[in-house]
Amino acid sequence: MRFIGGIDPGLTGALAVLDLQDFQLHLWDTPTLIVKVGDKERKRCDVDGYVAAFSHFPLDYCTIENVQSTPNDGHVGAFTFGKVTGIALGIAAGLDIPMASVAPAKWKMHMQCPADKEQTKHRASLLFPNCTAGWSRKMDHGRAESALIALYSAILLGHQPTQPFHLGLINGTLPKRKGAPK
Repeated sequence: MRFIGGIDPGLTGALAVLDLQDFQLHLWDTPTLIVKVGDKERKRCDVDGYVAAFSHFPLDYCTIENVQSTPNDGHVGAFTFGKVTGIALGIAAGLDIPMASVAPAKWKMHMQCPADKEQTKHRASLLFPNCTAGWSRKMDHGRAESALIALYSAILLGHQPTQPFHLGLINGTLPKRKGAPK
């Protein structure tokens, strides 16, 4: 196995891909687009963008967080959240990617990860010290969670990394390096 994916579902989630041969971590935010619904504009999952993210590497295995809506979620938000999850599962099935799902409490306990989003980013930074630029913004918690889910999956499959990962692609392109010309 070379490429193992992890998905934090939802419109603010992400797909992470661990390259166990080159020790790179690749990150994709859930691709979105704005659509007009009645007289309002809504953010929706860009299915073609998600297919492109999934297709970039031949994933050998992928784990998705098995999440559910909460009583605090509005009906539109809960429906959208479930729809993004279904899109991810459908794309994986269409590409013949073996999938598993894991409850948030299970992977977080195994990875010693707290529920707080900022603390999750901190835990990801400890386990991926060369990849912290991937979740440097407040809104990047989905990237950190997807990376931790992918690592959880790799460990369960018997692929304990033998060296640190380096940040690879972000949304299909190489990240800008500090001090690099613009």
